[in-house]
Amino acid sequence: MSATAWAAAIVILIGVAVLVLILHADLTYPRSDLPIVQSARTLDPHPPQRRWDDTVYVVPYTHAAPGRPPTIPQAHAIMQQHVDCRSADCARKREARRVLVEAGRMRPRAR
Repeated sequence: MSATAWAAAIVILIGVAVLVLILHADLTYPRSDLPIVQSARTLDPHPPQRRWDDTVYVVPYTHAAPGRPPTIPQAHAIMQQHVDCRSADCARKREARRVLVEAGRMRPRAR
């Protein structure tokens, strides 16, 4: 056999092996017994409703000042994300800190 024939045979054998593994898994675990389906059944169908203001949106990690002042939960999240930043160097942390100080959630350290 030539090298091309051997390569074609190996590709066919690998394809058949993958197909057998997929079919075996599909026949062994019927759709109703998949772990994902079982865990979805245990989820609460009526999760507690959250107010729109309490939602914390994840934004790309950036040090630029936000377009508008963050809400208090967003400011807390920003402070946690930028824990290693200095307020003097990071406009996003500085704005979050200002919001928390104005809301009385944080007291600036006396110098």
